[in-house]
Amino acid sequence: MKKSLLLTIIVLIGALMVAPEVEAQKKYKRRRSKNKKISSYKGSKQRRGGSFGRFRPYAWVGGGLNAANYFGDLAPVSKAASTDISFTRPGIGGIIGYRMNPYMSARASVNWYRVSGSDFSSDPTDELAVLRYRRNLSFRNDIFEVSGGVEIDIIPNRGGSNSRVPMTPFIFIGGAVYTHSPKGRVPDYNTFSADYNFTDPLSSPASAQFSNAGDWVSLRDLGTEGQNVAGTGLEPYSRVELSIPIGIGFKLRLPSQFDAAIELGYRHTFTDYIDDVSSGQYLDPTLLPDDLTRAMADRSREHIDAISGDARVTIPGYYYSVAQEVRGNPDDTDKIFVTQIRLTYIFGGVKRKAKFR
Repeated sequence: MKKSLLLTIIVLIGALMVAPEVEAQKKYKRRRSKNKKISSYKGSKQRRGGSFGRFRPYAWVGGGLNAANYFGDLAPVSKAASTDISFTRPGIGGIIGYRMNPYMSARASVNWYRVSGSDFSSDPTDELAVLRYRRNLSFRNDIFEVSGGVEIDIIPNRGGSNSRVPMTPFIFIGGAVYTHSPKGRVPDYNTFSADYNFTDPLSSPASAQFSNAGDWVSLRDLGTEGQNVAGTGLEPYSRVELSIPIGIGFKLRLPSQFDAAIELGYRHTFTDYIDDVSSGQYLDPTLLPDDLTRAMADRSREHIDAISGDARVTIPGYYYSVAQEVRGNPDDTDKIFVTQIRLTYIFGGVKRKAKFR
């Protein structure tokens, strides 16, 4: 009896001594497992742009340069996307945006750019371009555009502004409203004047010269296709128009809170008067109100290109345009292509290192 009691006491004492050590081993294993999970944590479950926590919206603002090209009745040849890149001029723009989810941002922008075209750039030896060269119309148009839409990244950003992906292609689609006013440059000589010397133009007297030669005048205000002539059924076209901008681009993350992007955009317009040319026929010049309107409506008589100042060859029989001769194609609207390079600043980016205790 005494031996059994003694054995029981010894077992209890041993158990009491071992229990703390067992509990300590369990705590150590739990702590080690937790530390291992923390050390191997890679942020949210995504292949790129991982971050600590869920997606966080953020805003951005930027600006940059753009360059525009045009395709329409005054393109060098009647082929899709035919344009004269020598008329490309720089423009400017600004943009703001708000990233709504990992893939998509809402954005709004304002842009100013210029498009130009001239039949003088057409090749007179090319059977597809010679009629344009003979026609000899030209224009420039300064466009101010306000647009809005959505920008969709191909590679998502599942975190906040600090976890932006290093680079991603994107697409853009939206709507725009713009103002425009095509202008033409007044030639030195009035080819509709009775004093104009077709044989030796440079010898023409002052009475055959325009006093405002070299000025850029509004072609819309002149009504070159007869918009201001009663009975034609033509009304002046609107200076305010709508378009559908569509674009593709590539975005690059820069140090700190900056991104850079390049975007190639297309503007689907709903007007054929970006270049002031649409009607399929010339109006009889005697119906137009004055020589300046006649000269800007029919430039086939000119021996000198108004923009470059270079000599050009006029085609006998094509000097005096009359009704039924082709001036433009009213079946297709004009198209604009805009290339943009921009720098944007990302709001809400404060970098902090995680602390572990």
